[in-house]
Amino acid sequence: MRNGMVALLGGAGLGLAGAGACAVRGAPAAARCVVSGGEKLPAALGGAAGVCSAIERAVARAAPGVSYRVEVAVPRPFMLRATMILADGRRLPERTFTVSDAPLSAAMVERFGERLGAALKEAVRG
Repeated sequence: MRNGMVALLGGAGLGLAGAGACAVRGAPAAARCVVSGGEKLPAALGGAAGVCSAIERAVARAAPGVSYRVEVAVPRPFMLRATMILADGRRLPERTFTVSDAPLSAAMVERFGERLGAALKEAVRG
């Protein structure tokens, strides 16, 4: 899966729009969110843009002003994987969020964003 995501992201951005990529609005200039496999998301989430928005809100509360990039993969409709990359190039360990008894919901994506925000805050603290 990771190799497929790297190949997708390495394609000079040509395939990102079809994969559900989105730039996060209202965030620091360096913040960016890319979602691959967004077509697998439940419609109620608002697609890749909805996932990016929820993650951005949660991360902004936990680590305001921190520049980062987040690469989110949706391998299955009930699973999210994310890797955060700091402005200095450091990659945080991949985080996975899986739901076994219900489809992904906005509240679940928000909780995943909170976990990402907490990891980012810890990483920049030192």
